Amino acid sequence: EISLLSADDPRGELRVFHPKTKDLEYQVDHHSDGFYVVTNAAGAVNFQLMWTPEHKTGVENWTPVLPYQASRRVSAVKTFQDFVVLCIREDGNSKILYRKVGEQEFKEAKMPESACLG
Repeated sequence: EISLLSADDPRGELRVFHPKTKDLEYQVDHHSDGFYVVTNAAGAVNFQLMWTPEHKTGVENWTPVLPYQASRRVSAVKTFQDFVVLCIREDGNSKILYRKVGEQEFKEAKMPESACLG
């Protein structure tokens, strides 16, 4: 269970992102007016990337960003001002995917063959 606190009101009330739910796992990263969510919701055993508006964070509001694939494990999301970055494992290899905010398609970051991602 993740609790949120507005940086604009550090003495304010904590707000639960989504209530603790049996077998539901998720992690979030805030960007602009919402959150990217890496989760196993909706049967995504290897996790998927979803999006939810800032003030509607219940699982019923989460919408897929990257279609779920059983052969791909999404392990983390990190947002930057202009980019969204994912750490995934696919075909036995660790990969980094990225996309510019506002674009639909993720691209794979080309890594030297000797690079090892954890």
